[in-house]
Amino acid sequence: ITAIREAEIRCSGEIRVHLVRRCKKEPAEAAARVFEELGMRETANRNGVLIFVAWNSRRFAVIGDSAIHEKVGQTFWLEVHDAMKAQFAAGDLTGGIEAGIRMAAEQLMQYFPRLDDDVNELDDSISYG
Repeated sequence: ITAIREAEIRCSGEIRVHLVRRCKKEPAEAAARVFEELGMRETANRNGVLIFVAWNSRRFAVIGDSAIHEKVGQTFWLEVHDAMKAQFAAGDLTGGIEAGIRMAAEQLMQYFPRLDDDVNELDDSISYG
């Protein structure tokens, strides 16, 4: 939560983390469903980022809404995935999630800097499924 709050202080984007024990579907498909359930498409600038982690299944996905995806492209999401995967492989679940948050925040700061009238549109807490 601290990493999310620190990231969102510097940008107008919204970052959420969702944790589940197991994921039987493709993680990107499950993440897309959670993205909708959490109302992440409702942000004014369409710049939400979701980090979805199924820790017992050892599967995860990072997805962004249309505006941030248009700016960074699929290659960026793969880079985030690889950085997180390296941390997870080293046994550092928290570090992997924080790496994903930091990388997303860097891009959000570049393309969606924080504005004076920025409001926190989504809850910063970690959601669970």
